[in-house]
Amino acid sequence: MISKNLVGCCLMIVAASSFNVSAKSSGIVINHIDLFASKPMMKTFRMSRFMNVTKREVHLHLVDGVENIEAELGKLLGVDKVKAKNQAQIDKIQYDAGRLYNSKKFIPIRERLKDSVKSFEKAMQLNIKKVPAVVFNGEYVIYGETPLAALTIFNRLNKAGKL
Repeated sequence: MISKNLVGCCLMIVAASSFNVSAKSSGIVINHIDLFASKPMMKTFRMSRFMNVTKREVHLHLVDGVENIEAELGKLLGVDKVKAKNQAQIDKIQYDAGRLYNSKKFIPIRERLKDSVKSFEKAMQLNIKKVPAVVFNGEYVIYGETPLAALTIFNRLNKAGKL
């Protein structure tokens, strides 16, 4: 039995040989790519290979970014360990949250939160229905594929004049 890793590696080699980012036969040139996925999905993608092959601007959008930040803040504030049972506990958590918000420690969290909200807005704007989703030029969406596989599909459809 052939292992999944070996099959995946062979598919990547075959796919890499068929990449044509500009796809000049039908005139559609890829200018930029948006990739929407969850954090666990993103870890499985070979993004450095994808970016090297495409040599185009690629925007990564974590659709679970806000949830990840909420979990991180919960840990920082100790909310994940205890559920507030009375007003004094709630007041303490709110006080600690205010202190955290005003601290230097929160600056990178705030930036990630801004990026996460922008990613959510972009997903709504493009009417993304599920992930992973690879969007070429803000117009052509391929769902359920790795970025490399989506690029192969896009190029095949583009070459056949089906876009």
